[in-house]
Amino acid sequence: MSSPRCSFPLGNGRFIQVKEWQGELRVDIREWEGDVPTKKGISLILMQFKNFLNGMRSAIEPVMKNKRAEQDEKFHLGAGVYITVTKDNPCVDIRKYWMNPPHQDESLPTKKGICLRPTEYDTLMKSCCKIEDLLPELKDEIPCYMNEDYQNQQGMLRCKMCNPDDYKNWL
Repeated sequence: MSSPRCSFPLGNGRFIQVKEWQGELRVDIREWEGDVPTKKGISLILMQFKNFLNGMRSAIEPVMKNKRAEQDEKFHLGAGVYITVTKDNPCVDIRKYWMNPPHQDESLPTKKGICLRPTEYDTLMKSCCKIEDLLPELKDEIPCYMNEDYQNQQGMLRCKMCNPDDYKNWL
């Protein structure tokens, strides 16, 4: 594993890092115990991180400024990863979901993810601005929903980032 390109502490042993893993640049939001990363966290490819920034600014930031959500907010980052804020809990949850086969209309959260407290979220947003400046590759990244083949519903259904559990049925 290569050393991180940049790393910022979020508090409580949690960090956001940009590093290369298996030949791909990733943004890792993870809890650490000393020098050892734990399973509590999520690793995002650049497109998911760009969606993360867009989602945080458009859907999550207004809710966190009010300190209370009127309703549950959920924003899709791609490949079954969502940012959620519930009206009963002021934390920001970044988590992988999976489609429950008997109930295809319902996705369920997995253990892969991390729940950030409001202070960690504030620190994360400040760190994201620095990461944007340090990551020139992010400027060239185009979210899948901005591509030309995405101009109709079938384009979305064929996208393995937006429809990870069912995209093969539409090829």
